[in-house]
Amino acid sequence: MKLKKLIASMAVAVGVTLSTGVVAAQTLTMGVRGGPESLDPHYSALGSHAEAAKHIFDTLVWSGDDLQIEPGLATSWKPIDDVTWEFKLREGVKFHDGSDFDAEDVKFSIERIPAVSGPTTTTIYVRRVADVEIIDPYTVHIKTNGPAATLPYDFVRLFIVSADAAKDYSTPETAAKGFNGGPAAVGTGPINLSVGSLKATLFWSVSTITGAAKALGKKLFAKKFQMTALV
Repeated sequence: MKLKKLIASMAVAVGVTLSTGVVAAQTLTMGVRGGPESLDPHYSALGSHAEAAKHIFDTLVWSGDDLQIEPGLATSWKPIDDVTWEFKLREGVKFHDGSDFDAEDVKFSIERIPAVSGPTTTTIYVRRVADVEIIDPYTVHIKTNGPAATLPYDFVRLFIVSADAAKDYSTPETAAKGFNGGPAAVGTGPINLSVGSLKATLFWSVSTITGAAKALGKKLFAKKFQMTALV
């Protein structure tokens, strides 16, 4: 019980610091119940997996403090008919390797999930998607397999990867090599992955906030992050 309270307190402290922009210690250590099975954000739907992935990769939408969805890599979304949702994407966002984020990365990420999802499947997040149509570099139409009023909520854990960086690491045989400390672990999230040790300790280093977090005014509160699995 004490451990749970400690972890909860740390989570609150991190949230407050990130939202207010207060400069804190140069190293932040977080204790968590378990590490991820992989650093491929599309491999597992487990909470411990998502908690690690969200530091490196952004999603189209986020769940706010009141559990309402908020803009992430998508700035707006709306249904345009019974089986089509339109998502407008955030311009000016770059991946950690300096390449631009655009609609190709969204389409690639959605279509990649069924190919690499593990036993705790992430296909639940795209189960309503029938097709992805690119309208322009910052507009996508998501065709669904029927009326899908809650589709944006499914995308809270739709992590967007770089189509260029991940194109050669998008099969069950190649995904782990590319993402577990490899060249495919390139996101738009606030933190760059520097060293990974799965199920033990993960380390990140960062010099600037990037991606959607930067666009939404989030501030840097530590230069080094360490996530340790408590076993």
